[in-house]
Amino acid sequence: MHNKMNRYDNNTFNTTQYICFFYKDFQKYCEEKLKPYDLTNGLYLYLIFIYRNQGSNLNEISKALNLDKALTTRSIKKLIENNYVEKTIDKTDNRAFNVHATEKCNEAMAEIKNLFSEWEKIILKDFTKHESDTFKTLFNKAYDNIEY
Repeated sequence: MHNKMNRYDNNTFNTTQYICFFYKDFQKYCEEKLKPYDLTNGLYLYLIFIYRNQGSNLNEISKALNLDKALTTRSIKKLIENNYVEKTIDKTDNRAFNVHATEKCNEAMAEIKNLFSEWEKIILKDFTKHESDTFKTLFNKAYDNIEY
């Protein structure tokens, strides 16, 4: 984590820098929690989606995660190699396949499926309910402003 002395000096960092700190610290948190499962932060995003959306195809996964199909293909391949997911031929299109969680995935997800909510508890631990709600509202509003 970064130097706590600077955390409360509003003149030291701008909002974007704080967002970068949040991202960097969350990445470290996830790396630590996912290491025993031989998973990366990126693979975790795919795994949690597949766990919650059994039988999805590559296009659905790519679209839902807003990631390109080539990256999705490589990531799914790695999850298959590590026995977290398996693919089956799509019943309506023999050229396509659907992805399902394996028992290994189900066992791992029992331990790691709440990383996002656990992190949220950490960063909001000293917030009142009102502050927490305001924080989330403002982040959503800022995110809605993003256009590229």
